[in-house]
Amino acid sequence: MKILGEDIHVKAEIEYIESFSGHADQRGILEWISNFKKKPKKIFIVHGEDEAQEELADKIEAQFGIETLIPSRYDVYDFDKEELIKGEVEDKEKFKLELNNKLEEMKLRSEKAFNKLQEILDKKGVKDLTGIMLEIDNINESLMKLYRELLD
Repeated sequence: MKILGEDIHVKAEIEYIESFSGHADQRGILEWISNFKKKPKKIFIVHGEDEAQEELADKIEAQFGIETLIPSRYDVYDFDKEELIKGEVEDKEKFKLELNNKLEEMKLRSEKAFNKLQEILDKKGVKDLTGIMLEIDNINESLMKLYRELLD
């Protein structure tokens, strides 16, 4: 498959589910859950902003009576004991390195996206990219600020 014009080899089976969006809003997710003939015992919410996750969890529990958990990174759920075990970063230096690598990857991806955008705009004759450059600088500054905050 192509991502940002680059061929990426996929080592997984790709399925398309027409009736569900991976980015559905709360109403769509609640509607999707309501269509289950047999409701799940637990639901794990692993994507979204903290406040939105908590709001969705409350709605799922109130509307369907399904226990809803919001694990954090490194948390583990023990299905035998039916409990969420809070995880901790075992190797802080390794975590810092992983975090730094992910931030560098994001920075490279934003630069690659900018270069692609610049190619497109050049073809159309657009020369003033000041606004776009400022926005990319803001994104990179935000990434570095996030990195420093996480390290603290």
